[in-house]
Amino acid sequence: DIDSFTASSVILLQHFVRDIGTIITTTVAVYRISPGTCRLMIAFTLIYTAIMLKGFASPLMRIQRRVLALEADFRYVLMRLRENAESIAFFQGAGAERELSEQFFVRTLTALYKKLCIESGYHSFQGVVGYFMFFAIYIPLAPLYFKGEIGFGAMTQAHILLIQLEKSMFDFTKQLDQIASLGAQAVRIRELWDVIEEYRNEKRSAQELEDDASTEAGSSDEDVEVNAKVEMMDFDSEDEEDLDVVQVFDLPGWAEERLAISNLTLLAPTGDVPLVRELSFTMHAEESVLITGPSGAGKSMLLRTIGGLFARGSGRIQRTPLKRSFFVPQIPYLYKGSLRQNVMYPSSSGDAEGEDSKILSILGNLGIGYLAE
Repeated sequence: DIDSFTASSVILLQHFVRDIGTIITTTVAVYRISPGTCRLMIAFTLIYTAIMLKGFASPLMRIQRRVLALEADFRYVLMRLRENAESIAFFQGAGAERELSEQFFVRTLTALYKKLCIESGYHSFQGVVGYFMFFAIYIPLAPLYFKGEIGFGAMTQAHILLIQLEKSMFDFTKQLDQIASLGAQAVRIRELWDVIEEYRNEKRSAQELEDDASTEAGSSDEDVEVNAKVEMMDFDSEDEEDLDVVQVFDLPGWAEERLAISNLTLLAPTGDVPLVRELSFTMHAEESVLITGPSGAGKSMLLRTIGGLFARGSGRIQRTPLKRSFFVPQIPYLYKGSLRQNVMYPSSSGDAEGEDSKILSILGNLGIGYLAE
């Protein structure tokens, strides 16, 4: 916005200065030939400019501001989708995110269509007036010619000067699309400037600084019930065997096991160094498993493999179906929507119509019922 605003401002200023100089010199020359024609031309141009500014410039500026805002929102949604892809995948929120992205895309496209309609009307009106003026300039000159007040050469000269005067006077309105973009960019830059100034003048308290600090999820294991413990070890690349992909299956609903891993070997995303080799364990109902190990040992990779996000390696995983499983990603993620939509994510908020009391009860059990107030 800043780069475009600066460039457009310089270009429009150059056009304005050039047109002012042309209008002054041309008006003097036309006035000497026919003062009445000159006054009529100036009056018509002022009326035309007022119509263009009121009928097209103002709507164009409003719709351009909306287009810029919607495009920014759409880019923001796509950026959040890219940066939180793993968390969204763990939450199985692909469908909800696609629906949200399509909503923002449709809004942006609708605004662009409205802008196109306004610009089409503006250019059509401009073309009609331009063709009309080419012939209408003769209307005030013809009577003077037939009365013998001006000669044919003077009439031709006046016609050329009036066309040049008309072109200079109309040049300002021909830049309406740039002026509309300039006005919308100016508003956005001003809003950005105000926010920057606000942060410059604001003294943040120590408590606010503490609130900004973040810690990695799952850093504390004091509250974890441990019935079994699996230690992730580092391995070298010796005696590597040919690996394909990990086979992942859903356990039947009647099975007592909740998770069964057999001879699991995981490779790093790049390279052939195994992070996990020949891992096997089974977790039954009401059991917990704590996985520990140094950074880079493959703890997160194991979770991704169980969730179906990674499969480079070999072995077999039998898990509880994803519809009955819940993964807590390392990076917190909030859906771009209301509190109801976040509670229901990744399901549609419409699925919970009439269940406000149940949602409020869940929030209360979690100790965050005040959020609904």
